[in-house]
Formats: sequence, structure tokens, C-alpha cells
Amino acid sequence: MRRRALRAYCWLAGLCDAGTGAALLIAPGAVLGLLGIGAAPGDAVFLRYVGVFVTGVGLLYLYPLLLSERAWARRVRTILESTALLRGAVALFVAVAVALEALPAPWLTVAAVDGALAAAQALLLARGDLDV
Repeated sequence: MRRRALRAYCWLAGLCDAGTGAALLIAPGAVLGLLGIGAAPGDAVFLRYVGVFVTGVGLLYLYPLLLSERAWARRVRTILESTALLRGAVALFVAVAVALEALPAPWLTVAAVDGALAAAQALLLARGDLDV
């Protein structure tokens, strides 16, 4: 993958996750409403806790972009490995929770997005498409 495209991916994924996480911290009910989920399953403090986690994942993508070219090249593979693992775990958890009816079906959007990004990153890593 070309370095420019990989950097754009990290910017996009990082800003989306950091923004979503920050929004969960500030207005968790509004974020759930945008996802079509409605009422929050549990206390808002737990949704804010999830917001901290999601913000952290976003910051992982952005971190190597703040480094020198040489340092970025050494870190981007690790960041993609780590975030793919985290996204895969989230996708699996949410899918199982929906299947067990612990979460409403609209949460499958979260599972689908995280699962797709985890799979894409795993494919890039497996194919060696990281032109860094």
C-alpha cells in the first residue's frame, strides 16, 4: 500500500474513532440516537467509559502520524496489528451480545464496521502491503 494511502487511512480511522469516543464522553445518548439504538443499555457512565476506550483506539492511529518518517515506518505496523486485534474483539463481543439479546440489533452496525476494518487491516498485514 502506498505510504500516502496508509497515512490517509490512519488519519480517517483515527479521527473517526477519536471523534466518536469524544462524542460518547460528552453526549452518549445523542451518539446512540445517531446509531438508531435509542435508550442506553445501562448507566451513562459506562457509555462514557466506552468513549474513553474508543478515543484511545483513535489516538493509536494518530500517534505514528506525529512522529518522524523513520519512527512512523517502525510504528505503523504495530498500530495496525494492535487496532485490528481490538476491533476484532469488539466486533465479536457485540455480535455475540446481539445474538444473546443483551444488546439491541442496531448495535450490529458497530460490529460490522469494526469487523470490516479489522479484516482489512489483517489482510494488509498478511499480504505485506504495508509499503513503509
